[in-house]
Amino acid sequence: MAYRWAEGSKPNPVLESVMESVSLSDGAVGILRLSVHGDIAVLASMLQGQQADDGIDRVDLIWDVLHGINAPISATKLLSLINVARSAQRKGGLKKFCLITTLSTDGAWLPRSLQICELRARFRKTLPRKFKSARVQLVKEQIRTGIIHEDLESYSFIQIDVEAESAGAAFAKSDRELRILRGLICLLSNPSFEKTLLGSEHKPINVLRTGHFHTIHNTDGSVATDLIWYEPNYSPRVTFTPRKPSVLVDVLKKTLRRMRNCPYNGRLEQAVVRFASGFDESDPDAAFLKCWSALESILSSNVADYKQLVRRCIFLYEDRDYHESILKQLAEHRNASVHRASDNSLTKSFCYLLQNYFATALKFHIRNYTRFSNFEEALTLLSGPVSQSDVNAAMARALFAKRFLAIKP
Repeated sequence: MAYRWAEGSKPNPVLESVMESVSLSDGAVGILRLSVHGDIAVLASMLQGQQADDGIDRVDLIWDVLHGINAPISATKLLSLINVARSAQRKGGLKKFCLITTLSTDGAWLPRSLQICELRARFRKTLPRKFKSARVQLVKEQIRTGIIHEDLESYSFIQIDVEAESAGAAFAKSDRELRILRGLICLLSNPSFEKTLLGSEHKPINVLRTGHFHTIHNTDGSVATDLIWYEPNYSPRVTFTPRKPSVLVDVLKKTLRRMRNCPYNGRLEQAVVRFASGFDESDPDAAFLKCWSALESILSSNVADYKQLVRRCIFLYEDRDYHESILKQLAEHRNASVHRASDNSLTKSFCYLLQNYFATALKFHIRNYTRFSNFEEALTLLSGPVSQSDVNAAMARALFAKRFLAIKP
C-alpha cells in the first residue's frame, strides 16, 4: 500500500513552514532555519500505510524529494513524489555509492582508512582522477556563480563507501558517519576555552570542519546524482593538525571500537552527531542548544528532567557541590535561550563548559559499556546514591533482598 497522509493530519501548514525554511536551487537544498528539521520529522510522522512500516527512514525520503524540486509544492504533490521515490528505491535494491568531501586538515596524520561505526572511511591528499574529474565537472557552474566555494588545496579528501537504495539515502548514512568521526575528533581536540580579544565575530568551535560541498559517486567515479549537498554555515577553517597525532588516532580507534560494541551504541552515536552539528554553528546560542540536547540524550530517557540530569552528571565528579552549581546555571541559561531571553555574552563561555560535561558523560558510557546491558541500567547507576552512608544502605538492602529471596551465589 502506498503512503498516505494520516487521517485528520494537516500537512500543508507544516510543508509551507518547510518551504520557508529552505532554499531550493538547482538540486541543492540550503537550510535557512533549524526548525526545518522538526517540521520534516512532523511530516514524516504523518505518513501512513504499509510502506511506513518497512524500515525505510521517512525523514530521509522527504529530504530526497526536496533535493529534486526547485520550487514550493503542495502536500498532495509531495505525497505523490514520495511514493514515486519509494517505488523506485524498492525496485533498484541496494547499490554501492561513495561520499566524497574534504576535511580541514592536511590529513598526513590520519591512517589510510578507518572503520567508523557501520562504514569505512578512506583519507587522501588527492583524489583519483576518475572521482576528481566528475566532481569538478558537477560543481563548476555553482562555483562560477558563487553558490559554493571550490575545494581548498590545504584540505584533505575523505571517501566513505556505503550501500543504499538511492543517492540521497547514501548521503544520509555517510554524512551521519562523517559527523560521528568529526565529533569524536573535535571532542578530543577542541580547546577547553577560548576568548576573542579583538572583534565580535563568532566562529564555530569545532577545529575540524568539512569543505563547502559534498558529492555522491558510483564506485567507478562517476557522479551518482546531479544533486550537490552543501554546508550553509561554511567558512574556511585554519588547517587542523593535532599536537600528538599518533595518540589521537589510537584513542579515536579505541573509542570507536568501544562505541560499536556498546549495547546502546545508536544513542551514543546520535549524541555525537548532535554535538558535531552544534559546534559547527557560528551562532553561540544555536551551538549551546544543540550541545545541551546532546548532553540530555545521554543522561536522560525520553522525558526531559533537569533535576535528574544534574544529579546524574554530578555523579561523575568528586566536587559535586561545585558542579551542581554550574549545571543548574547552565540549565537556567538553556531555558532562557529557548525563549531568546538569555545573556548572549555568556553563551560562548557556557558552550565550553557544556562541552566538558558532554565529554565526561560520553566517556563514562564508552569506558563502562560492558557493565550495562541497556541504557536504562546506566541511568539507574547515575541516579543512585553518592554518599558513603547512602551507598552502604543500598548495599545492605540488596544483601537483605538476596537473603530474603534465598538467592544462591
